[in-house]
Amino acid sequence: MDEEKIEQKVEVTGRARVRNIIQVGKIVIRHPSVWQKAVWGFLSKNRGFIVVAIVLEAALAVVYLHFRDLYLIPLWRWNLAAMLLTAATWGWYTWGWYERTRIKLVLTSLATLCLVGVVSWQTGQIAFPERFAPRVFGIAVAELGEGPDFQRTAKAREISGQVYEHLYDAIRKEFPDESSDTRRVGPRRIGVIPDSQTAQAYGERIWADVVIWGQVLTSKERGVTIRFQVIETPDRAVNPEFPLVLPVTTKSADMYVSEFDLESDQAKEVIVQQSTIIASFTLGLRAYFDRNYPEAVRQFEFAAQAMEENPLLTISEQGKSLLYFYLGRANHGMGRIEQGQYWLGLAQKGNSKEPAVHIGLALGYGSLGQDQERDANLRLALDLGNIWLETHPYDTAGMYDRGIIYEILGQYQNAIYDFEAVIERDPNYYVAYISLGVNASKLGRFKQAEDSLRAAIALAERTGTNSSWAHLNLALVYDKFDKPDLAKAEYQKAVALAPEVDSMYYSYARFLENQQETDAALLAYQKMAEVTRNKGWGYGNLADFLKRRGLLEQARDNYELAVHARPEDALLHAYLAETYFELGEVDNALREFEEAIKHSEDLYYVYASYAGALFQLGNFEHAAQMYERSLELRPIDYPVLLNLGQTYENLDQREKAKDLYFRILSWSDHFPEEATHTACKRLRALGVENPCR
Repeated sequence: MDEEKIEQKVEVTGRARVRNIIQVGKIVIRHPSVWQKAVWGFLSKNRGFIVVAIVLEAALAVVYLHFRDLYLIPLWRWNLAAMLLTAATWGWYTWGWYERTRIKLVLTSLATLCLVGVVSWQTGQIAFPERFAPRVFGIAVAELGEGPDFQRTAKAREISGQVYEHLYDAIRKEFPDESSDTRRVGPRRIGVIPDSQTAQAYGERIWADVVIWGQVLTSKERGVTIRFQVIETPDRAVNPEFPLVLPVTTKSADMYVSEFDLESDQAKEVIVQQSTIIASFTLGLRAYFDRNYPEAVRQFEFAAQAMEENPLLTISEQGKSLLYFYLGRANHGMGRIEQGQYWLGLAQKGNSKEPAVHIGLALGYGSLGQDQERDANLRLALDLGNIWLETHPYDTAGMYDRGIIYEILGQYQNAIYDFEAVIERDPNYYVAYISLGVNASKLGRFKQAEDSLRAAIALAERTGTNSSWAHLNLALVYDKFDKPDLAKAEYQKAVALAPEVDSMYYSYARFLENQQETDAALLAYQKMAEVTRNKGWGYGNLADFLKRRGLLEQARDNYELAVHARPEDALLHAYLAETYFELGEVDNALREFEEAIKHSEDLYYVYASYAGALFQLGNFEHAAQMYERSLELRPIDYPVLLNLGQTYENLDQREKAKDLYFRILSWSDHFPEEATHTACKRLRALGVENPCR
């Protein structure tokens, strides 16, 4: 027997000592002085296990360090996995080399199963992170990292907590009863993300609409940078009458708080104010994508005011431009065209190279009847879009925006090329299928339009997206190609899938009106006015329908409701004034025309309509002034040119009248043939011989 070891009949676990004999597991040491030698012998004998264990534990540690901050993996979970890994490895090693007992096999198998369960659970969370539901406006709030290596420090966690809690409180305040809201708002904390591009990609992966990402700087001027990442969600706002364009040169609003001491009360107050802006901007986006434009305007205006009034917050010009862009488009959605143009003008000053801003301006100028400004902005937007795509050829949002420009310009084939390219690069780009179908329909390609919209419906059903807009546009296609039964069925599906969306009822009501189903159309218009958040628009369209049906008193009542809901809308005042005038309520009509003029500087129609009423009342001098103002805003307008000529005839200013009629003849290419004949007739009446040779 080796004098360094002693055979024993009893089993001893752990550590035992009898006089000068120490036993640790299978190692028996006669004297403590040889402890190091015995340990070395154990390590030498089991070096294979030790090497394998070190490699496995190191791999586990590397994976943990790589993913812990992003997925907020707690330390206890890694410790548990490390202990289970050691136990399982040692168990299989000793079972294979020393003792193959049933109890050891059971214990080792149990440890292995627990290890696999823990690792699989965490791996599943990493590989398949929980996504936001399709009907939830997802807000992912990233933990702030500190320093260039984005460490998850106590300071960063504290500031992240402030941002998250403030956002959560704002959401709870705005939506105390989520069940009554059409689409819930869901904030969720995610881990530390090292850069804004990764933040955007991760947000898209979990179906977030907005990612709030930031960093705690540790330079001399210690501060906080928070960037808003606007994740593209075109499937939520696909309105053919309100094209969704997304900024491509800037998708984040940078805010910088410069403070020497982030622990000071002043710095904490600034962070609270910063969080307020973040919450308002985020909730504004939520309302904008849901077409709740009044709420979007309220939130964006609050954020803009807070930015302008806080001197301790430094906000990039491009960041301000992004906010002003959405504020301008939200005003457009409310029908407040002039206010929208104002904010888009500020957006242009902050970022003149953004195509989406110029598209928005072009749409506004089109609504105001200022065609030259509209076309100039479209050409500029197209040039900027081409420049952007030269350096970012795979930017699907940029490609989609360019397709929208082509569509507005009437270049439908070019638009189709872009929408097809978008689909090729991103087969899940839902809105591109709809836009492709719309443009194919405009070119008379029924089969292509139908196939594209059917593909949009299939994609929506496959991905959990609401397919109502695809059904609506398919209905429009069937209606255009004289398939009323199929169109009606698609309209009904669209309404059933989105009963809270006013545009569904509006399109359906117009279809029913054209089909002479007057009672059903009235019900659809009334439902539209009931569900819409934009009551001025809703009651205005209902009033338009009633007026077309000759129901002037009911039309007047609904115009009054529309004006009450949107008192700054010049067109609504003008429509109400026209209705008063037709009902013989002249004083009320003149009052409303004056209100329309007060709220309008750029709407030619308001001046032309007012002038027509003044002409009928015999107030020719005032009528001439209104017609002249209308022509300043829209110089090539045949009815106004003709009416102003007749007004000058009544004022016995014959030379001015002749000049206007000759102007009609010189622009005959822009007018119908009837215009030329009428101008010739008036000139002959004024003594001009052979004016139209």
